[in-house]
Amino acid sequence: MEEVVMAGLQNAEGAPVPLRAVAIHVVGRGPACRVTVAQKYRHEEPRPVEAVYTFPLPEEAAVCGFQVELDGRVLTGRVEDRDKCVEIYDQALSQGHGAFLVDQDRPNVFTAYVGNLRSGEEVVLRLSYTALLNWLPDGLELIIPTVVSPRYFPPEQLRDIDPAELFHLTPPAVLGPLPYGFTLTLDLELPGRLAGVECPSHPLRWELTDGRMKGALTGEARMDQDFVLKVTLDQSREPFCLAAREADGATVLLVGLNPEVPHSAAKKPLEVIFLVDCSGSMAGESAAQARNALELGLRALRQGDTFNIVAFGDYWQGLFEEPQLFHQATLEKASGFVQTLDGHMGGTEILAPLKAVLHRSVSSRPRKVILLTDGEVANEAEIISLAQEHRSHCALYPVGLGRGPNAHLIRTLARVSGGAAAFVHPQARLEPVMVALMEKVTRPALNPVEIRWDGLTPDLQAPALLPPLHHGEHLLVLARFSGKAPRKVKLKAGNSRVWELEPTVLENGEDQTLPLLLAREALREREDRLLACRWRWQPDSRVVKELKREIVELSTRYGLLSSLTSFLVVDERAEAPAEAAVLRRIPVALTRGWGGMEQGLLFRWHRTIPGMPSLPSARFEDLEAHFLCLKTPVSTPPARHRFYMRLEPDPEEQDFRRLIREQAAGGWWSLTPWLAQQVGMEMAELEEAAGKLPFFRTTTRRVAATLAALYLLKTRFLNREEEWRLSAAKAEAWLESKNLILPPPSPDFQAWLEQALATGVWVGQ
Repeated sequence: MEEVVMAGLQNAEGAPVPLRAVAIHVVGRGPACRVTVAQKYRHEEPRPVEAVYTFPLPEEAAVCGFQVELDGRVLTGRVEDRDKCVEIYDQALSQGHGAFLVDQDRPNVFTAYVGNLRSGEEVVLRLSYTALLNWLPDGLELIIPTVVSPRYFPPEQLRDIDPAELFHLTPPAVLGPLPYGFTLTLDLELPGRLAGVECPSHPLRWELTDGRMKGALTGEARMDQDFVLKVTLDQSREPFCLAAREADGATVLLVGLNPEVPHSAAKKPLEVIFLVDCSGSMAGESAAQARNALELGLRALRQGDTFNIVAFGDYWQGLFEEPQLFHQATLEKASGFVQTLDGHMGGTEILAPLKAVLHRSVSSRPRKVILLTDGEVANEAEIISLAQEHRSHCALYPVGLGRGPNAHLIRTLARVSGGAAAFVHPQARLEPVMVALMEKVTRPALNPVEIRWDGLTPDLQAPALLPPLHHGEHLLVLARFSGKAPRKVKLKAGNSRVWELEPTVLENGEDQTLPLLLAREALREREDRLLACRWRWQPDSRVVKELKREIVELSTRYGLLSSLTSFLVVDERAEAPAEAAVLRRIPVALTRGWGGMEQGLLFRWHRTIPGMPSLPSARFEDLEAHFLCLKTPVSTPPARHRFYMRLEPDPEEQDFRRLIREQAAGGWWSLTPWLAQQVGMEMAELEEAAGKLPFFRTTTRRVAATLAALYLLKTRFLNREEEWRLSAAKAEAWLESKNLILPPPSPDFQAWLEQALATGVWVGQ
């Protein structure tokens, strides 16, 4: 029998969706936060149901608590081997008991099973997790995922996929109103003076009291995009070392390092490959983000670098057959190619183009790959394994685009390849993110990074191998000592100075945070290796068995959810219901802006597959119906029905983008009427002012234009220095090659220009 989800409000029989609300509470202390996610279910059908809900959590989350509130009681879940939990859950369900199970399907995708909900019954599932905040050069970032975006399954993966895995990763999704949304409150103890707050994803009310930022969403929000908060802080860059004790007396240390990575006097030419996702899910605002990111990334290259752009979807195509030298002609050809890119190339086949790039013969230039994508694929393991294999000669710098990117794939690719990751929400500023990323690409990382534990060896350390440290990146290292603990910790990064730190002991109330974070990081490393091993060895190999044993042991010891364990609660009941529970899959919102669609109905068919087992993996959407629906075109609705508005940049924003875009590959600007107008002069006046220089007319025009552009950057756009500093550095290097030295900016441009061109400042050839 087919069951149709109608706009997410009711099923085909008119029964309400059991999930009624989600509430999220965030408490941040120091470098970490504790998050509680409460899911409220209410059953209003006459017969019992089993509600199944697939939802996201951060891929780095240490999921450490599970409680069920039912009939005025609070039942606490335990972590057990996954297969054992499923067996107990199945048995409890068949006997009419209440059963509640939570699985990790991917590091950032989870499924809750709410079994035998009785008519009129209300239950709250409460999950808790601890995670490190994303520390930025100028503050911190908090991302709370709320949406599981549709994932692309390569055909070869579909042939062998476990039906249960397909069931978990393909929840029914609708683009339209749902009967549930989420609320969010937060309480952050800031590690520095607050300088700015940006929440591009949602309207947020907040206040600052005694160094603590408290905030809340302005009402219930739709679960169709991730919550993103960036807090700018005036904070110290000094390294730190925190210590906490476990219940058994062991000591866990957290060491943090964020040094300034010095500029290299003579930068080695690079080979930079831009790998851009043009699949159907990227259509619309994500494709526009990718085009803007490419324009910015291209202009951060220097003459002497080689580059290429590879666009991919069902197939892939390169701008050039081989990477080409970066100069004005190739820049102009690349800019023209970029403007043709959109979500027009079908499915998200990342693996084939990445193989083509990584399998090219190794050149003398360091190879850097900038991957622009939403990352919504199901074959993460194979892609991650490929990146690991080529770590020695290629680093990946993935940029997660859209309102619900696959953070697990994006962060893991950066981590296993020695690169760096970034995320840009469509309503956030792209320029500072791309400038910071390109600085990581073009500036050599500090390597090796060394840590010494006062002559001791930790029982457990994560990361086990310390990665290269890029400019602006925070390195966080956790270690456990069961016996004597270090009194001092020494750090060294590259050829920089050595730091010697003394641990600061945390208060008793915070003791468990560091052990949980250590266990989660250690689990993540092993799960990454396990995913990669499945593509290299047989599933029953000795290496795989040992990794599985370590994962289960760590998970159960610390009470953390993992890929091989589950949380389980059973509520035994004296009387069994008269009939078996009916499956009710909770529909989820389609990611806002996904595929350029703004209204419609997707994943309409539910089918039962004959011969499948009867418990959590019993029913799943027929694959053919699933993809037929995905490919069904959705007509553009009237403007009044859209969920968001596409706002054009204001004139100031447009002027800034144009100024950056018009910089030439060599670092100079061409003289145009528009540029002269921006500094209040005519082109002829600028040409005349620069005419005294002993160059050909073309060069004097470029000098005048470049001086005008730099003046605009350093006066009118001074508050956006983090976005133009790479452009300015290229321009100043070009002027220096002409023996021109810039004076500090002054209020009057013409006076400053005369000073810049004066004999006392300019040194003739």
